[in-house]
Amino acid sequence: MAEYKFSCPRCGQHLECAVGSIGAQIDCPSCEQSIIIPSPKVSVSKGASSAPVAEMESPPASRKMLIYVGIFGIVVGLAIVTGSYFSLGPHPAKQVEAAKPKPKPKAVPPGADSLNLSGWVKGPTPPAWVKLVRSGNAFTGYYSTNDSDWTLLRSVNVPMSASALAGLAVSAHSNGELNTTKFDNVTVGSSLFDPTDGDVGTVGIPGSATQNNGVYLVSGSGADIFGADDQFNYDYQSVSGDVTLVARVVSENCKQGYAKSGVMFRESLATNSANVHVVMSPINGVCMEARMGVAAKPGQ
Repeated sequence: MAEYKFSCPRCGQHLECAVGSIGAQIDCPSCEQSIIIPSPKVSVSKGASSAPVAEMESPPASRKMLIYVGIFGIVVGLAIVTGSYFSLGPHPAKQVEAAKPKPKPKAVPPGADSLNLSGWVKGPTPPAWVKLVRSGNAFTGYYSTNDSDWTLLRSVNVPMSASALAGLAVSAHSNGELNTTKFDNVTVGSSLFDPTDGDVGTVGIPGSATQNNGVYLVSGSGADIFGADDQFNYDYQSVSGDVTLVARVVSENCKQGYAKSGVMFRESLATNSANVHVVMSPINGVCMEARMGVAAKPGQ
């Protein structure tokens, strides 16, 4: 997926996102101000057969060409990305319009199962940072490999009480083993992270958590954090209002490729509770997922 790099118009923080997110409203992970992802400049070459070309600056000689893939995996163009530059040109067989803003995400009615909002973004693996920013019922997820340059995953509206839970979530993607994850650089707004630990749902092996000088070692089994209900270990505390939740996933010790470790906002400890999380896997990258409301269970 082609990435678009830009700077926050309020604080100058360098950010990047998928091209399709241009025009979306997000909270900057640095200044936490609401911004609109700006569109690149559009120039039209002279000539009847010319197509609009979106660009920022002329890229240097050394550059990398990536396939630009649209909705449903259809190849619609070529993206050329180099350093902090981005340009989008037409596919040889088809003229391509300039990137259009995506509509602001809408909340899905309560009762829906979990959704993978971003897909698994391949590449980043521990150690890496994950972040969730809550502003009202809007939740915005990011990841970073250096705690400086943050990549937007998705922004979504999830109806959730102002008084909620926030913390570290760990699932082995298996009831037969534990996923033992080391976290550090954990912050929950401006308050000290002082968590309570416990398993959510029916797990095969009881989980646990320890803390020493800002390093949190959290172990959890459980089939998954997905579907109509969840099974995982949660190291959490109560929060209220708009909060930014950040942690570095230092390492994951689990044989399951889709084991999950990361940060989560959750309305309650019920297995089918509304929640939003950004998680990493040992080998398959990072994703943002959410359950938009209390999921309906059989017989409900």
